[in-house]
Amino acid sequence: MNEPRHPEPQQEIAGGPSRRSTVVDRSSLPAIAGRERVSSLLRTHDLVEAERAFDELTSADRAIVRLIARESAAFGTEPSVRYSAIAALAHNASAEDLNLLTDLARFGEDFYVRGHALLALGSTGTYAHLEPVLRGLNAEEPFKRAAASMALGALAKRTSAEALRAHATALGAMPLRAHRLLTRWFGFRGEVDPVCRGVSRQAGEGLDRCGGRLDVGAVLVQ
Repeated sequence: MNEPRHPEPQQEIAGGPSRRSTVVDRSSLPAIAGRERVSSLLRTHDLVEAERAFDELTSADRAIVRLIARESAAFGTEPSVRYSAIAALAHNASAEDLNLLTDLARFGEDFYVRGHALLALGSTGTYAHLEPVLRGLNAEEPFKRAAASMALGALAKRTSAEALRAHATALGAMPLRAHRLLTRWFGFRGEVDPVCRGVSRQAGEGLDRCGGRLDVGAVLVQ
């Protein structure tokens, strides 16, 4: 039987097309071993097991977790591992972890990253980063809006509705969707962002900021 013909000439490979596998001693590569250990912990999908895995992260591991949380698709990092790293940052979070979560919630390269960062901020139970969560309620993407809503609910559960209402009020004017959700949940009576007042569906001013395109009715706020 004739050998199959290839459309292009084959390149001769010195030593043949295959090699025997080489076992590498990982003890001489501690950085790679550490990265693989952390990645393995972050691949846990069960929520209970994930909490246990996060407990196993050492102070040295936290630096690797922050690195993974920053890595975009260009680095070849599995999205699920990155999202798990973002969630892990909220577990016993340091100031550096909280700052990174806020950066990702505001400036992440896509709404999945921003949404997962909002979820993580909500699970911290801290008010310091409430503002990006409230702003997330006004996002164009349904995933990010849902994540912000869940984050707000998690904050209320970890703290109290009264405390959340007080801190939201202290932030001053806010987007329309945030105001309506807080009103529905907690009887909130804070101030709506002035740009949102009187904005109609036909008006261009303030729609992105107020979410007018997804609201119901010709007039958003009278």
